[in-house]
Amino acid sequence: MFSRRDLMKSALVGAGAFGFGRVNPDFLFTSALAADNRAVRFLGAEALTGNWDPTTHTNLGQLIVEGFVFGYLTRAPMRPEKPDELVFELAESLTPIDFNTMEVKLRKGIKFHDGTPLTAADVKATYEYGSQPDRPAQWYPGLVKIDVIDDHTCHINTKEAGYPAALYYYLSSFLPIMSAKDVANKAQLSARMNGTGPFKYIEQKGDTTVLAANPDFFMGSPKVPGVEYHFVGDTTTRTLSLLNGEADIIERLEAEQVDTIAKDARFAIHKAVSVENKYLFFRCSKKPFDDPRIRLAACHSIDRKQVLEILGVSGTYSKAHISPVKFGYTEVPNYPEFDAVKAQALLAEAGFPKGEGLPELTYYSSVGFYPKTKEYAELITGMLQEQGFKVNLQTLEVAAWGNLLYDKPGGGEGNMIDCGWCTGSPEPDLVLRTHLATKMGLRDPIIVQYARYMGGLLHGDLGQSYLRPKSGMVAAGGQYVDPTKSDMAPVTDLIVERLPFTLQLGGVALVLAFLMSFPIGVAGGLHQHGWQNAVAFGVQSLFVSIPNFWLAIILILFLSVKLNLLPALGYQGFSYVLLPAFVLAVEITPFLVRTLTTSLGEVMQAGFIDEARVRGLSRRRIVYSHALRNAAVPLVNLLGIQLSTLIGGVLVIEYIFDYPGLGNLTVVSVVGRDFPTIQGIAITTSAVFVFINIIVDLVAYMIDPRVEL
Repeated sequence: MFSRRDLMKSALVGAGAFGFGRVNPDFLFTSALAADNRAVRFLGAEALTGNWDPTTHTNLGQLIVEGFVFGYLTRAPMRPEKPDELVFELAESLTPIDFNTMEVKLRKGIKFHDGTPLTAADVKATYEYGSQPDRPAQWYPGLVKIDVIDDHTCHINTKEAGYPAALYYYLSSFLPIMSAKDVANKAQLSARMNGTGPFKYIEQKGDTTVLAANPDFFMGSPKVPGVEYHFVGDTTTRTLSLLNGEADIIERLEAEQVDTIAKDARFAIHKAVSVENKYLFFRCSKKPFDDPRIRLAACHSIDRKQVLEILGVSGTYSKAHISPVKFGYTEVPNYPEFDAVKAQALLAEAGFPKGEGLPELTYYSSVGFYPKTKEYAELITGMLQEQGFKVNLQTLEVAAWGNLLYDKPGGGEGNMIDCGWCTGSPEPDLVLRTHLATKMGLRDPIIVQYARYMGGLLHGDLGQSYLRPKSGMVAAGGQYVDPTKSDMAPVTDLIVERLPFTLQLGGVALVLAFLMSFPIGVAGGLHQHGWQNAVAFGVQSLFVSIPNFWLAIILILFLSVKLNLLPALGYQGFSYVLLPAFVLAVEITPFLVRTLTTSLGEVMQAGFIDEARVRGLSRRRIVYSHALRNAAVPLVNLLGIQLSTLIGGVLVIEYIFDYPGLGNLTVVSVVGRDFPTIQGIAITTSAVFVFINIIVDLVAYMIDPRVEL
């Protein structure tokens, strides 16, 4: 039994509790979270793929979610002091019989979430399906055959493929067991998770995966009533959410954020050596890194000790291609170290003395996923440039970086890409073999793609998203393999789903801006030479100088984290609109104040105002019945113009507040290169602007018929 506080303590470091890609069931059954009686909220750093078939991806976020839902023959704690330890789960034993045969004995009485009993036929279906060479998640060392002996006994047979069956001893902790019935029905397998684990898959709400406790779990029902995995790409947002109680578990923190949390008495930090090594991958299928001498010269150009100084607590020295917690770890002799002399000798031998003649090399790195990637990528860029490499560093958001990660025909984008590799198994031979292969028509001639798109547009079809399946989740770029496109969400549906949220946010922001600007602007306009006008000018200058993203972070820190007055993440009711709406209102207010002050001041000096005074009309009637009516025309025109500013501000603000509107969708689509969604949003917003300008012109004409349409 553990409390929610204990859960948060244990889960602060991703590598310690969840970074292995699998969840130890003991972590969920040794606590007393039932007192709160609400689901645990896990904020992950990586978007899920939207395809629940475990063999279609290498996505760490989805591996974590699968660890809650699926069962495994074994689990691997993967502690540095005992990296070869296995804890039996679905299996009672794994016994080698000969070089090509291993016997598996299953526990009895275990059921899948749909009520189907677990049998050896499920192991057979899982392993034989997952080992097929067309599976994107190439965890299996080769084709495998499973011989079913009885309902709870089977033999792993690798004779035909010719590799040792013993490889499955450690792989057993990483291969989720699927139902044979689901494997036979691929559409069902992709549509929902059906495992034997402690939590059941309930539904997908946008970017949130909802799980509920499995009362029939063979170890007993979890005391935690549920788990919600929510994708939040920004590390600051994840940290603030933990501090203000809106999240229970977060992962992938910067060292400074760990220090901040450590100063909070509510939390304790658990540190562990990660199973994940970081690599600088070269595009070996394209020049110049098809030459091993160039690759080795680059390795000798990098001083990893300086990189570790930047990483601080987030990094540990490794002198091998696998993590120290992997079985069989040993330091590799002649592992490349920084040596400028060797680097120059290799470059000269390859025909590029001092780097002369080398093409410009594009180096991709991510931000918001791994700690300090931008900082140490800049350091590595400088080191390479010092040895003569011409390097163009590009740091990308996680979705865009993931979209570029995998190799493609022709060598893939760029020349180098920064990435880690983490698997929840002590088995050191797990390697990445996934290759992006889609049939989205992107290799057709441009004119063909354009004609196809315009033809669909004439019928109201904005196309289908490259990243988001019909479930509404973000598919993590190259980690999603969909050969048909049939499961991808129509762009129109995505826009219709998100637009009401943005309209609500914009409407509330305009109301707040008007409430702030009207009294200040009117007072300044009526007293052109008084202190009221000076106050109006001061408000304009102050508000226009405040960066919206800075104000958003300050408000989150004080009103949400410190004072706990207003929520700051996502949308669960109207209260979630107030903070982002206020930030947008501050951005718009100075322009409204300036226009209202200037316009009203000019109107008050007009001849018809003097005539109204001569006629004996009261000041109140002059202002409200005549002056404001005439001063409103420029204000109405400005409101139409400011809507474009509002939409621009929404992009940043919705992303910071994780608000599920059109702006957030735009940012995710841009960084993920989801071109159909970007085009659809651009077309939709352009149409909205045209419509609003027409309405503004009509309203202006109604206010003042002298206005020409």
